[in-house]
Amino acid sequence: MAEAVVGGAFLSAFLNVIFERLSSSQFLNLIQGKKLDQELLERLKISLHAIQVVLNDAEHKEINEPAVKNWLDDLRDAVYVADDLLDRLSTKAATQKEVSNFLSIYLNLRDREMENKIKDITRQLEYFLKYKDILGLKEIARENFSWRTPSTSLLEGSNLYGRTQDKGAIIQLLLDDNSEGNISVIPIVGMGGVGKTTLAQSIYNDENLMKKFDLKAWICVSVEFDIVKVTKTAIEAITSSGCNKNDLNLLQLDLKTKLTGKKFFIVLDDIWNGDYNGWNSLKKPFQYGIKGSKILVTTRSRKVASIVQTCPPYHLDELSDTDCWSVFADHACFPRSNGDPTLEKIGRDIVKKCKGLPLAVQTLGGLLRAKRDIKDWNAVLTSEIWELSANDSKIIPALRISYYHLPPHLKRCFVYCSLFPKDYKFDKDELILLWMAEDLLEQPKQGKTLEEVGSECFDDLASRLIFKQFETDDVQYFVMHDLMHDLAISLGGDFYFRSEKLGKEKYLRVLSFCHFWELDVLPALIGELIQLRYLDLSKTGIKSLPESLVNLYNLQTLKLYRCEKLTMLPSGMQNLVNFRHLDIRGTALEEMPQGMSQLKQLQYLSFFVVDKHEENGMKELGELSNLHGSLSIRKLENVTNSREAREARIMDKSYIENLLLEWSSGADKVPTSTHIEREIFDKLQPHKDLKVLTVKSNCCMLPSLGQLPSLKSLEIVSVDFYKNDNDNCSLETPFPSLEFGKMSCWKVWHLLDCDTFPQLKQLKVYDCPNLMGDLPSHLPSLQTLEIYRCMQLVASLPRAPAICELHIHESNKVRLQEMPISLQSLSLVGDELVGSMFESGDVKLHGASPPYLPPKVHN
Repeated sequence: MAEAVVGGAFLSAFLNVIFERLSSSQFLNLIQGKKLDQELLERLKISLHAIQVVLNDAEHKEINEPAVKNWLDDLRDAVYVADDLLDRLSTKAATQKEVSNFLSIYLNLRDREMENKIKDITRQLEYFLKYKDILGLKEIARENFSWRTPSTSLLEGSNLYGRTQDKGAIIQLLLDDNSEGNISVIPIVGMGGVGKTTLAQSIYNDENLMKKFDLKAWICVSVEFDIVKVTKTAIEAITSSGCNKNDLNLLQLDLKTKLTGKKFFIVLDDIWNGDYNGWNSLKKPFQYGIKGSKILVTTRSRKVASIVQTCPPYHLDELSDTDCWSVFADHACFPRSNGDPTLEKIGRDIVKKCKGLPLAVQTLGGLLRAKRDIKDWNAVLTSEIWELSANDSKIIPALRISYYHLPPHLKRCFVYCSLFPKDYKFDKDELILLWMAEDLLEQPKQGKTLEEVGSECFDDLASRLIFKQFETDDVQYFVMHDLMHDLAISLGGDFYFRSEKLGKEKYLRVLSFCHFWELDVLPALIGELIQLRYLDLSKTGIKSLPESLVNLYNLQTLKLYRCEKLTMLPSGMQNLVNFRHLDIRGTALEEMPQGMSQLKQLQYLSFFVVDKHEENGMKELGELSNLHGSLSIRKLENVTNSREAREARIMDKSYIENLLLEWSSGADKVPTSTHIEREIFDKLQPHKDLKVLTVKSNCCMLPSLGQLPSLKSLEIVSVDFYKNDNDNCSLETPFPSLEFGKMSCWKVWHLLDCDTFPQLKQLKVYDCPNLMGDLPSHLPSLQTLEIYRCMQLVASLPRAPAICELHIHESNKVRLQEMPISLQSLSLVGDELVGSMFESGDVKLHGASPPYLPPKVHN
């Protein structure tokens, strides 16, 4: 049974977390001077270390030995109890003012309950340690074994369903001799079981293609990247005879001699190791082949592909259900058409659950070979692939090995994904926060943040094709293949659970009420969940938060997105010393709680509301130097002088990429002079790598844009736009997106140079009713132009040879001199506008007549 695989390496990662707890300064302070406790915890640590070294062997043996599986299941439970106990103890220690006296007081009050629990766990672990010898568990290296049979160059059957186009594309790459250097390395990248090796075998056995090469060799590299072994195999494949050398120098000289002056084709199948130095060493002899020599690599890792490639990798996608049906029919010995209609329907449903993986289809088809009983076919349809014996399935080893060779901390991150339903759209940042809450990540090193460690873990899993990336409407998300998700579930077992009820789960670390709109009160007992690290109240009816919330010492993430009735946060938020993420988008907060500057670990803050009083003013924001991502600063009208603006230290917030500066438009704003406004803007100058800047202001003064070379988008929204002496606004910087809106007093766009915006791709101007001057005359990169409700704008549209979209609404005096041939979408709103452009004949259509305009023309 596949669920047995869960134990070893998963526990190994968990033990690392416990070791970190036992070694923490807080914990060491806790037990200082307590001889008995020190000895007890030392026994606990020794037992855990001794068990950890045999987990590799246990993970390998548990597949076929039920006793080992049971040992790991019981061990897992004990380790979980130990982790929760130590986490709770560490939290209690950290929240006590008198740490050194805490343990004795706490143990006396609880009748030494804590000590007895530690003793019980230690005795349990010492029992597991003795029992491992009975099971014959030993310390072994992870690389010493694999479940997968090495591949060969021989094809299994003559049919290659659904890969004709893929094969043709790769052959074209193999025939291309225009690459730099003598050899080209072409990686085929795809998840386990998708057919990379089969495709490579078909290419290797293509007689017409092989006539282009002098010699060829097939080398199965697999998990163990042994340069000596691979080089030796290459020599044996080329010569078709054995090689007795074991010295790398002699082997490489021999291989060099055999390849020199030859045009060769080499397949390196199933490379796992992303060792750049190892690859550079391996490829030395291959560089002596003549131009046109090719190396075809198959791998399930984008990282490996990036190391070996000399051209972009070829990504092999899943097969269609139609092609998978052909594979299934072949292996089930069932006619592809005109077979039993009932069996065919069941068979096609079986194929669908394989989600395009031909190896899975082959496995299930083979189980039904020559079987024609409907009961047998339904049994396969309703069973899980992971319930099959490994001896009956090739897909189980193919996918299991993807998990097995993950580093221990990635195993935990992968299995955690079993909590989510199939086809779940993972948000990278959200998943990282959950991993953090569950202590699944390694501790940061070399100045990295925990979020950066999580990002590297996610990217590593995505590189191994465990996640597949999608993008719709500029929203990026990731999906896990169904069979990988099934693997995660089979591995997870009862490690994690979802609950629809909040009982007395005092060890909870993640709690979400997201989308519970009817929830309007959060009970005060929430403050008793002292191990809680992640709390999501998004899209609820919460009106206020209990003060007990600030007792959650371990809380890292609080999500209040679209809590539209929430007007204030608890007053003691500064007590949350481990707090890192506060999402308050869509709330009605009008002020920040006092003491925000003490949240030194805060990494994300949706917005900061500047108060009139200094204790909640810009200085509080200035202390938050670790903020990342996006930040909005609201009610900037409460900043009355440049000193206050400087205290925000905007320039020092080098991790902020998207900044919104907002002045309220209400009647209660404090009037300030243009000179003071300019000084305030100067002190709000962001760092030079800022990517997006939005200003919602009562004046047009801006930080110097010339000092923002990385700026990609600028949006200016103004209610009472101040006029300067020249009655104009001047902007010069090479960003690709620019928006102006609600600027009632803007009359002239002053341009110093006709080529001011060489990189501008998107320009939007809206609700500027008094703007009369010219637009930039030449925008060579412009792709989208939008003009809305600019009734006085008398201007010709700019020369824009790359423009694809043009939208002009209720801006009747704008003139379009000719229809750009690159235009794909045109939207015009306003009878006078349409009439002036088309009925007058002003528009040149480059040989077309009005019926042939792009389809999105409205009036």
